[in-house]
This record gives sequence, structure tokens and C-alpha cells, in this order.
Amino acid sequence: MKKLFIILLIFSTFIFPDEKIKIKYDMTFANSGGIPGPLFDSKGKKFYGGSPENEGVTGNYMGRGFFTFDEENRKIYLNTRGGEFYEIDADKGIVLKVKSLYFSEGLVSDEKFIYSINGDKIQRIYKESLDYFDDFVKLPSPRKMVLKDNVLFVANFENGKWQLKKFNTETKEVIPFSSPPSINSAEMCIDEKGRLWTIWDEKNIKVYDSNSGNKLLELNLEKDKFNPKPKEFGDIFVRKNLIYIWDWEYLYSFPLNDLSKGKIILGGGNELLNSFPQKTYGRHSQIYVDDDGDIYISFGIGFSFFARYPTVYGGKQYPKWFINFSDTIGFNIDNKGNLWTSVRLGGVICYDGKTAIPLIRIPGIGGYGSDILCDEKGNKFICGIGDHGSLIDVITDDYTVKSSEMIEKTSFTSIAKDELFIYVTSNKNCISKFIDDMPPEWQQDILPQGLTLNRPSGLEVDDRFLYVSDTENKRIIKFEKYSPFKVQWISEGFFEGPCDLSLYKDYLFVCDYKKNKIIVLDKNTGSLISEIGETGKHGDKPITYKFNSPRYLKIIETDNQVYLYVSDNLQGVRRFKVEFLK
Repeated sequence: MKKLFIILLIFSTFIFPDEKIKIKYDMTFANSGGIPGPLFDSKGKKFYGGSPENEGVTGNYMGRGFFTFDEENRKIYLNTRGGEFYEIDADKGIVLKVKSLYFSEGLVSDEKFIYSINGDKIQRIYKESLDYFDDFVKLPSPRKMVLKDNVLFVANFENGKWQLKKFNTETKEVIPFSSPPSINSAEMCIDEKGRLWTIWDEKNIKVYDSNSGNKLLELNLEKDKFNPKPKEFGDIFVRKNLIYIWDWEYLYSFPLNDLSKGKIILGGGNELLNSFPQKTYGRHSQIYVDDDGDIYISFGIGFSFFARYPTVYGGKQYPKWFINFSDTIGFNIDNKGNLWTSVRLGGVICYDGKTAIPLIRIPGIGGYGSDILCDEKGNKFICGIGDHGSLIDVITDDYTVKSSEMIEKTSFTSIAKDELFIYVTSNKNCISKFIDDMPPEWQQDILPQGLTLNRPSGLEVDDRFLYVSDTENKRIIKFEKYSPFKVQWISEGFFEGPCDLSLYKDYLFVCDYKKNKIIVLDKNTGSLISEIGETGKHGDKPITYKFNSPRYLKIIETDNQVYLYVSDNLQGVRRFKVEFLK
């Protein structure tokens, strides 16, 4: 019995180590993108717009977002493919509230409720709390809604055809109505005069009286005198006799009484839109124009952001604010103590290291986003991932951008640097070595003989050794960084999805995105020292000691205080104070 007790004690010590490292939440720097601060034109060396007085925002916005606008209270309610409902301050672009419910196929709102399409139901959600209230109505295949003066219009597919139904929102009763024959699942809106505007087959706009269902007029892209001419009709919004048309690449406005005097409002020279492959990803967008003429756009699949633009004709149009809900990918701390983040398809964003206020955004670099590294000279190195390969983008201290040659058919996942070389992991399952120059120059791929990596996604380097997360093989490997690259140790049995690494003295900190923990190893032996964190859930408020798929981390010491920075899917980049227990 005594032997069994000793065996169980040894086993529990191995599997469940004593807590030797504690963390205490300090502050949040970047919540999944955040407000950009001033945009920086790296060629013209100029800053444009931005709202540096505003704080960051939170969210994990992947895919199209439907939204509804409460102009009286200046609030926007946005729902995303991740299932989160967001309440957003329309003037400042700040997220005020988040609630996880489900993904909606459409939203409208009145004074009290948000009406949301969920499968074959239209459900009501309290605006004040974002809590579910009731099932307003159930009907086959609802797809689009508009709301005007307590009357809800719903387009649905029933008995083999699309039709439009009307409901009284106070009584839930069906209002007798002769449905227009040319209603399908495409976009529609209702203007101040009660005219219902619909898009049909991307080439025709048909307008109906919302009371009688009678057709009032029809506009044809090929026959009518649209100038400039959209490629097709995508989304539509009508206000004050101006027709706003989004053709997935440009946003146009046309006076209803003279279609030949249209103007391009957004697109072309738009700095923010040019940061994204808009022809591919601009589809599945939604537009809204407020009473002042400001434009609100929810952009769709692949990258995801929500923006407010002033109505400006010609030249470059910069947003009054935008919320980039795409994932914060990699991040690092520069020589001034500021935090730089690489945002998926959103360039890089720098945050003030003391106030967490966004200082600068440089669009158009980094591609799909990956790891980022800062050196003592003030240079920032970003793993840029594109459709055809990867490269290293370098931002100098004066914000000049230089790029290495592209390595085709590769995806860089992590980056580390010593005095002479830059090292990156990639989907080639090896470590690529670059000469530290301007721009970096590829030298060779390195890997210890007999060692096989499977999707490595974390890398660190010291004066003699490289440390790599062999993610799919669930292990960490330490080996000499010079030929013959002799392996020192392999640490396994503690991990489920190890990714980013960060060294501090004799400690090696490891992100485990599947285990939702930060795992700490002895860098000399590979033995387990401590595990930090628990599985987190996303609610109204972040739980500051829990992680949700942590991907990147960095540990630094400043003014005799050790800080741990961690980014995860739902809570952005957070900073923790670290205490090492004796």
C-alpha cells in the first residue's frame, strides 16, 4: 500500500505539477484588431484620419456580418458568423456589448427588439440586454426582412416560389397583401416614402408600393442611363432620392431623377479598400446610409471588418472609424515598449505600451498575417503570407517598408532572430534561414538529420540553440543552430497543440492552443515546470485568467517587473504580471 501511495504521488507530480508560476491580469492592448488609429501611407509618409482617443474593441468576426441601425440612439447591432451579437456606438466605433447566441441570416430592429432570422424562425432579441425574447413567427425558408412603421416584410420560399409576407409587429398578425411576383432571395430595402426596392438577377431593380404590392418602376442596368455604370447590382440602399448601389468593388450613388449623374463614393483610390482583395472578398457585404450621408459597410467572407465612411467624392476616402474583427495573429513589443500586432488581411497596428491607445496602422503588408518580430534597432519583421507564397516584410524605425523575395508555395508561421540571421518555420516542415539584411536574403533550409517536423508553428533562438514547436507531433525540440544541428532534447507528453514560444532566463513559455494553457518548461532539460490557464468561455466580460485558443505569446522584463503577453481568439492581446514562486 505504501509503494502504491509513492507511485501515485510521483505520477500526480508528473502530470499535475505544482503551481510554481502565477500570473495576474494587468491590461488589454488589442482586442482582435481594434480601432486603427491614424492610417499611415508608407510611400507618402503621411498620416490620415483615425480616432486615437477611442479604446479598442473586442470580437471574433469571421465571415459576413448582418447588422441593423438604430439611428435615434446612434447604435448598431451586428451579428457575425461566429454567433456573436455586438452593440456598437455608431459615432465612435466602439463595441459596447457582446452576447453569444447564434448566426443570423438577417437583422432588423424597432424601438425594443431586434428581429433575427434563425433557420425557419424569426426570433426577437431584447436590444437592451441582447437576450433572446421569443419566436415571433415560424415560416418556411425566410431569407430577407425589412421593417417600416411596425410592419415587418419577410421574403421567404414557399410552395415552390419566393414571396413577400407582411406582419404586424405588435400583434404578430399576418397583414393581407398581394405579394409582388418578382421577389427572390436577393437584397431589398424600403425608403422614407414606403417604396420597396428589390434587386432581381443582378441586372434589374424593381420598385413596389409596400401597401398594395403594385410595381411602381423598374430600372435595368443595360437599358437605363447609369453613369458611371456598375458591373452588376449587389446591395442597394435608398435615401433622400439617392440610390446607393454596391457592385462588390465600388459604391455608387445615383439621383433617382437623373441616373446619368451618378458618382463613385467608395472604391478605386480608397486606402482601406485597397488593403483587401475586394473583388473576391467584397461580396456578401451590407450597406447603410444615415441621415447625414455617412456610409456604414459590413464586409464579408475571408477578411471581416465594419467601417463608417464620410460621403466624399473623388480622391482617397479614409474611414471615420473601422472595426477589424479579423484575428490578431502575431504580435511583439518594440524597443519603445509599444505593442505591434499583425492582423489577418489588415496590415499591422501599433498600440501605445502604456495606454493601449492605437497609434498607427500600416495597411497592405503582411498578407493573411502571421508572426511578427521586433529588434533592438526598432525594425519590425512580419511573416507575410499571400496566395502564392511567403516573404518577410520589414518596417524600419521611420516606417519605411522593405520586403524579401517571395518564397513560392510556402506559408511562414513563426519567426525568430539572432545577431546574424532570421529564422522562420513554414509549411515545408523545416526552418528557413535568412541573412539579416535590408531586405532579408534567404540562405538555406535547416533541419537535424533524421528529424521530421509536422506543421511547426513556434520558434525561439538563443546564443547556441533553436527551439521549435512541432505542433502536429505534439512536442518541443531543442537543437544546435549550427551544423550538424545536434538535438539536445525532445519534450513531449505535456502538449496537445503547442505553437508559439518565448524564452525568459531558464524558462521556455509555450502556447498550447488546443489545451488552452501556457506551459512552462526548463529550457535546459525540457522538463515541465508549470501550467497556466484554464479553458475559457466568451461572455459579456472576459475572464482574465482563462484562455481561448491562445496562439502567440511574449515574455519580457521591464523596470524589474516580468510581463507575459498572450493573444487568443476572443480576448485579443492581454498583458499579465508574472510571479515566480520559490
